[in-house]
Amino acid sequence: MTEDKEILNKRFKWLSVKRLGLIVAILAVLVTIYIYSNPITKPDFEISVYPLEGSINQGGVIQTTITVKAIGDYGYPVSLSSARNAFWS
Repeated sequence: MTEDKEILNKRFKWLSVKRLGLIVAILAVLVTIYIYSNPITKPDFEISVYPLEGSINQGGVIQTTITVKAIGDYGYPVSLSSARNAFWS
């Protein structure tokens, strides 16, 4: 066991608390620079509906336009679906 400690001490004798602190500080600066130079932006999209509100009699029909617009570099498919709402009769 003592031999193992001596081997580790010889291999890592250059590593002191001061040096370890300096290494951690340098790594923190490098990570911060990388994050700020390569911001993580989430692609997104916008949905608009026209007309936004209105009324219709039972059995009637209404025409609605739904527009999906990419924001930024968004390039993924968007699926829309409709379901019966519990409040509809």
